[in-house]
Amino acid sequence: MHALRIYRTSSTAPDMAGSSATSFNISLATGNPLMEHPNSGFNIQWVAEDERRSKSDADMWANLSRFMEHQG
Repeated sequence: MHALRIYRTSSTAPDMAGSSATSFNISLATGNPLMEHPNSGFNIQWVAEDERRSKSDADMWANLSRFMEHQG
């Protein structure tokens, strides 16, 4: 199964009452390798070499379907 993570581009976005929150800006993420940002907290070595590629929608649906079949 592909490593699913919540992808954020900021942890200092303004929120209610002067607090901050995480946010996502597609223009900052476009063209960047997923899960390889030094601040992501993710170690790319955890992913098998042959799985280190972008996943298509079809790949993701196939993985989810296979996962759901094995849930009991």
